[in-house]
Amino acid sequence: IVESTDQTADNMHFLLDLPANLTDAQILALALGGQGDAGEYDRDQWISGFFDVTTGNHVATIVTFEQTFDGVHGFNVQRFAGLFTDTGVGTGFGDLDADNVLEIADLIGLGNDSFEDVLFSQNAEFNAAADVDGDGDVDNLDLFALGDELGSASAAVTDAYDDLLRRRGDVNQDGKTDGADVAHLYANFGGSAWLEDLNVDGTVDIADVTTLIADLVGTSLADFDLSGAVGGSDFLAWQRGFGTGPSARFDQGDSDLGGVVDADDLAAWLSLYGTPSPSAIAASSATVPEPTAVSLFVIAMMALAMNRKVPILRWQRVRWKRDKC
Repeated sequence: IVESTDQTADNMHFLLDLPANLTDAQILALALGGQGDAGEYDRDQWISGFFDVTTGNHVATIVTFEQTFDGVHGFNVQRFAGLFTDTGVGTGFGDLDADNVLEIADLIGLGNDSFEDVLFSQNAEFNAAADVDGDGDVDNLDLFALGDELGSASAAVTDAYDDLLRRRGDVNQDGKTDGADVAHLYANFGGSAWLEDLNVDGTVDIADVTTLIADLVGTSLADFDLSGAVGGSDFLAWQRGFGTGPSARFDQGDSDLGGVVDADDLAAWLSLYGTPSPSAIAASSATVPEPTAVSLFVIAMMALAMNRKVPILRWQRVRWKRDKC
């Protein structure tokens, strides 16, 4: 039941779970087409209801026609988000098909009304079981929050969730998430496009790089190629990027995101060498063996010394001999 507090309403329409990107003009067209027509309940009050309402955060849209409505002016559109219901129809967040089972198909796939489908529609679609934060739209903030709602899900479902996180990081749309996506983000700094604005703050900047590394790939700040583990390929990235600045990229070896690739970044790599991410463990596959930690440590020290042009110690028989490089 909705009341017109100023007593000027002539008619009302109630619509449930409209996508967030609809304009007032589009919503007006729906109402004029007869959708959501509410009945008069009492003076200045209108009533309507909905069947098969699922568990989740719903959005109610109310279109009010004033007595002065002329086809263009004299109407009002109001949107009320975060209307949580626990109806027993669906388990709640993540159960997008409301069958009371968390399944892989609830999370991934395009064209199947999954979470991924709703997310990548860029708010052309809406599902109450996907709006985890209850703000009326479905974006990366809901994607990040969804993980906490999957505690009772199977390992296959949580693996699918990790896959979805990683796919959202494929900002250059080449079918994989790696260092090239990092470079793509840097190239789009200052923009605001949905694809690159990973932390949903309206601006593409270094914070989105951090979001890609920590929240989407779930790896460390020494995994320069976003492989899911810190290894030899990351050392090579640092070696090739050493000395780059003041606008060095993370994929060039800038572990602290300070804009310069230096010895501190090497120290970060050394401290994290061999560290896998949870997502890398879940999606592990055969890889080419990399050098051991000891040999890489020696190589790293030699590379740093040669790049800095400082003396190094070389072993000859039983004595240390100091040579210039």
